[in-house]
Amino acid sequence: MNNLMKLFLRDSRNHITQLLNSLIQYKKNPKSRLIIENAFRAVHSIKTEASYLQLDNIANLSHEIENELEFFLAKKNVFSKEKYDSLIKKAEMLQKMIKSVEKKTSASASGGRAKEKLELEVKKEKDCDEFSDSEDVDNEKTEDQVFDEFQLHLLSEAMKRGESLYRIACDILPDTVMKYARLYLIVNNLELHCNLIKTIPAIDISEVYNSKDTDNNIIMPNPSMEENTRIICYVTTRKNHDQIYSIVNVDEVKNIQIINIPYEPYLLDNFQQESLENMMFAARTISVKLDRLDFLFSSIHKMRMELNTKYDSISKEAASILERNLKTMKDSVSHLRMATLSDEFSSMPSLINKIAFNKGKEADIFFDDNNIEIDCSVFEYIYDPIIHIFKNAIDHGIETIEERKAKGKNPKGKIECKTYLEKGTLVIRISDDGKGVDFDKIAEKSGCSDAELKQPGKLLSVISSPGFTTKENADEHSGRGFGMNLVKEKLSKIDGALLEIDSKKDKGTVITIKLSDNYVAKKFLYLISNEEVLAVPADLVEEKVESLTDVFKAKNNQIMYRDIPIYTKEGILFSDKIEGFEKFKGVIIHKNNRRALILCEKILFKESIPANRFYLIKSSLPYLFLIKISGLNTEYYYLDGSITDIY
Repeated sequence: MNNLMKLFLRDSRNHITQLLNSLIQYKKNPKSRLIIENAFRAVHSIKTEASYLQLDNIANLSHEIENELEFFLAKKNVFSKEKYDSLIKKAEMLQKMIKSVEKKTSASASGGRAKEKLELEVKKEKDCDEFSDSEDVDNEKTEDQVFDEFQLHLLSEAMKRGESLYRIACDILPDTVMKYARLYLIVNNLELHCNLIKTIPAIDISEVYNSKDTDNNIIMPNPSMEENTRIICYVTTRKNHDQIYSIVNVDEVKNIQIINIPYEPYLLDNFQQESLENMMFAARTISVKLDRLDFLFSSIHKMRMELNTKYDSISKEAASILERNLKTMKDSVSHLRMATLSDEFSSMPSLINKIAFNKGKEADIFFDDNNIEIDCSVFEYIYDPIIHIFKNAIDHGIETIEERKAKGKNPKGKIECKTYLEKGTLVIRISDDGKGVDFDKIAEKSGCSDAELKQPGKLLSVISSPGFTTKENADEHSGRGFGMNLVKEKLSKIDGALLEIDSKKDKGTVITIKLSDNYVAKKFLYLISNEEVLAVPADLVEEKVESLTDVFKAKNNQIMYRDIPIYTKEGILFSDKIEGFEKFKGVIIHKNNRRALILCEKILFKESIPANRFYLIKSSLPYLFLIKISGLNTEYYYLDGSITDIY
């Protein structure tokens, strides 16, 4: 199963839940436009991803639901009871179709054996008796053997990601009213917060609502499911036992039993031993609390610093081995918290090229992230927006091959994502060389004048309004008017995030996301200068100089290396002597077209630190700061590149 299918199956669970919950909320508040907009966003996301994967039945049904929701948003009417019931049924059918894709994907990938296992699973679930508190070992074996091929694939992928596998058993009080509704609530909660692999018995929302009390217009639970007093769930997650308990601890639950179980018994019979060993090796990660990760980082930092500053008696060979091992440990810890944009979006080119091909277009995708590492926590909020911006660039920006040829353009379009830092801000700039925004059509649709649209922020405000689109007819990719609205809403969850747009006719469009540089790692190079640890910005370091043999005295006794002024942490160096410099070292920094050599006795090591883990304390000099790193009792100085401004 490819990455796009995995992404679709993962996301569709949350989207279906959002769709159903929104429809249920609508019944309580039938005049709320916001509720229908939430439902529309969910089904729009399902339709878009299904279209890319050519899951036509799912895309078509999603399209039908979109049409009905769009009619509500356009006419501002209240759904009739019949229309509401029809929407619920279609949403439930959509959920069934997505679950069917999981099974069909497994069967087609694995042949007849998978099909036989699926049939065996169905039979076992039908024959499954009510589980008791005293279930024996044989029952446990029967239960454990019902994973189908697709579920085994999900387990192997979860193990590669370093997630833990849990078996969760929940017992409902026997006299509970609407037992199955309680069971479904448990499953729904797990689906929202974990990766749900399997439940016993199987829970399907369509089975909850199979009959109605027509007199009171109340949807009733399926009586055939009301005998169940226990549910067993298998999930993979990075959450711990306490967090899982809080997820499943709903009213009327008598007992909750949670156990972390190994993957190997389930996967050993389904993969070659060598493949399993490779997966196990790849999965050597565990979920840890952030403070423990930071403590590990601090411990490694201390060891590296002590090795480089205190243990001069140790042999160079031993010190080199220790430093190499400590650096490997440090890099491993850093990668758990930080990643570059190109790493996270490595599958983007294949996704965009697929969309482009279906529209008679071609485009080259470029990432230039300047090796900037971003805190992984923020990807939760920027992943969907960046995907939508790329999709919009193909759908609305890049012309067809014939259109580009007629304009004298390269037949193949270009979309570029560039990441850089600018005055304390992390900038993610996505640009295309397409036809640009159609200001005339936007003005016509919005009622704004051309001059108004060119006012700061006005264009973005208009095109990100729910339901706004310039397309006459919607297709499986766009035209509903919720793409940019989704982008804006997601980014609004990040404190201080800004979204900007700039477009020129036939030149292309630039969409810029601006975030605080608190989400970026700061890179330091540590030096020993005058027996003190000095940190300089590693990004400014142009060259390390191991021996100062080309030192000379310029006018006014200024000491120079080649043609570069020499600095200490206190400023430019002047002296009436030039002897003894051969025992010193230095690093050349380059900022604002100025170069400077920072004098030191020893060059230590380079290190990346998340921006929210350190702070600077001003000193009497505007370019020199005392640096404090959380978890460390540091006595370091930070030398800012602005020291070159005094030259």
